[in-house]
Amino acid sequence: MLLLTFKDRVLTATIVALVASIVFAAAAVASTSQFTVMEDSAHIVNPDPATQDASLDEIAALGAEAVKIPVSWRAVAPTTESGDLGNPAAYPAGTWDVVDRAVAGAKSRGLQVWLMVASPAPDWAVSRSTPKYPGVYKPDPVKFGKFAEAVGRRYSTAEFVSIWNEPDLSRYIQPQYKGGVAVGAVHYRKMYRAAYDGLMRAGRGDVKVLFGELKPRATRNDSTTVMPLLWLRDFFCIDKDGRKLTGSAAKKRECAGFKPIKAAGLAYHPYAMSGGPMVRDPLKDNATIAYLKRIERVLDQASKRHRLRGRKLKIYNSEFGFETDPPDVYKTHIELVPNFLNISEYLNYKDPRVASYSQYLLRDDVAMSAFNCGLRFADGSKKPGVYEAFQLPFNVFKAGGSNLTFWGALRMSDGSPQQAVIQAKDGSSWTTVATVDVNSSLGYFEKTVSVPGGTSKTFRLSWKTLVSREAKPAKAIKALTD
Repeated sequence: MLLLTFKDRVLTATIVALVASIVFAAAAVASTSQFTVMEDSAHIVNPDPATQDASLDEIAALGAEAVKIPVSWRAVAPTTESGDLGNPAAYPAGTWDVVDRAVAGAKSRGLQVWLMVASPAPDWAVSRSTPKYPGVYKPDPVKFGKFAEAVGRRYSTAEFVSIWNEPDLSRYIQPQYKGGVAVGAVHYRKMYRAAYDGLMRAGRGDVKVLFGELKPRATRNDSTTVMPLLWLRDFFCIDKDGRKLTGSAAKKRECAGFKPIKAAGLAYHPYAMSGGPMVRDPLKDNATIAYLKRIERVLDQASKRHRLRGRKLKIYNSEFGFETDPPDVYKTHIELVPNFLNISEYLNYKDPRVASYSQYLLRDDVAMSAFNCGLRFADGSKKPGVYEAFQLPFNVFKAGGSNLTFWGALRMSDGSPQQAVIQAKDGSSWTTVATVDVNSSLGYFEKTVSVPGGTSKTFRLSWKTLVSREAKPAKAIKALTD
């Protein structure tokens, strides 16, 4: 998880009169299939059924298509290795119950289930004790594969299964580096292969298996975390030019007899840098949400060298959000977050390789030191502007001359054709300037409209009883490149 440590000043909107002449032009749609996944393990994987139910009710009501549910190996495993651990019935009575309720509750609400087979490992499945972060030192791949098999057998209705969490961070896998090699990536490769095979033994050839769950950036000379592109290259045994490693470099990364990785996609946590999603990162082995082309390039290099099965592998945004001030004065000022969220979702939407958009969390953790990315504060109250920005995303971009491009999503629609209106501020009132027909089953739209003088106006999206954040036309944005 990436900690954001910035605070910028808030821009104020200028209010001017509306000029009425309007001409419509259709804009190219990039991705009408990008679904929304939400994760909040503290409230969904919670022993209190009422807390689980309330959280799942809200996630479904907000229009998410999927819920991500971690399944902790250590939490369900027996205290000693015994029995056939590929069989869920061999696990202690009651240890699956909380996840059982979460999965059943999600399915009953029409949500897709995304399971993350997660750390930490039980003590009997690691190579060394690590008191600060137990259960992460070289977890045994064979034993982990059996756990994945048990998960696959127990939860036969799950649509997605991702393997481990942030294996490029020493909190979840140790060691990360040895002799300049990302040995954590090498060990994770063994774990992933074992988990994939375990899911296949469970008869889950239908499930979408995702590798990675990577964090997006690191600093130079950091022994606790690895830059994601470097991690991926060592995982796939390729060099910076996309060529297969040979000689001692290949030997150090255990590349002999490398068989192509089988996966439905890469799960990724594209948290933004300080200053928002469009800030440039000079470290080219990092990849925040505007830099996903960097990740795609490495995936394509791996495919070309037969290190990865298939072409144009999808990227699943599987954990994303902005920590807010308040409650944490060292994070992003809350008034900036609605714009940052909507720009980030737009960047995902415009990339046909991105299959999902993620919101982490629904509600802030109680501990101030924990992540504060929720749509609600820890006390349950809605974060002003942030909650609404997720409900009804909306952006306005300059498109040349009097043309403006309006983009948004009716996330809470039922998938049937809908109509929304775009309004401009006229003094103290709002005037409708366009009606938007939304035919995407997931609620996305993108329209270019001629609004003379519109570049200096303030707009919002209105649909049923909901209104979006107020937005002034901004310079058109696109994914960043090197």
